[in-house]
Amino acid sequence: MSRILGIVLLVAPQAVGAPLPPPGLDLSTGEDGRAFIRATYLANAALWLALGVLVGLLGKPGKSPAMTDGHRGRVATGIDACAPH
Repeated sequence: MSRILGIVLLVAPQAVGAPLPPPGLDLSTGEDGRAFIRATYLANAALWLALGVLVGLLGKPGKSPAMTDGHRGRVATGIDACAPH
């Protein structure tokens, strides 16, 4: 069920499309277009900054299943990470 929901969420923005700017707003010229572009840049910067901070705060360093040594329960680093088990 979660896979189906994931696929639907991935396809939904492509099916719906992006919202259109209000009538009379020319994004290529004029102060309105520059203000819209500035707001878009700021919104994207805020999104990525918040996402980075949340991942940094909520992530647990060294706890990735791909990086743990299953035999001894410790993090595999350096030469240990390359050694056959």
